[in-house]
Amino acid sequence: MFSKRIFIILGIATPILAHVVTALSYAYGGYDGKNCAGLLDAVWQCTEFEYYLEWLFNPFVLIALLGYFLISAVLTPVTWFVYKKYNKNLKRDC
Repeated sequence: MFSKRIFIILGIATPILAHVVTALSYAYGGYDGKNCAGLLDAVWQCTEFEYYLEWLFNPFVLIALLGYFLISAVLTPVTWFVYKKYNKNLKRDC
């Protein structure tokens, strides 16, 4: 049996996981070993960790995280409602 708490935790964790996977898949292979912006010499030097961290917290990529949370804010209650409706063994106090 799943409780409402598990649905809420999944509703919060899934967008974060989707954001990390998406951002790191775009960033994969782009680090040139020297500079943060790939092959451009005019940008600051950084480590590979800083390169991937910059991708995760880039303002343009964080907009996608907001979109993931908006989608999750709609899908989580709908999924809970469907689960509650079609699972007759669910306790009333959830």
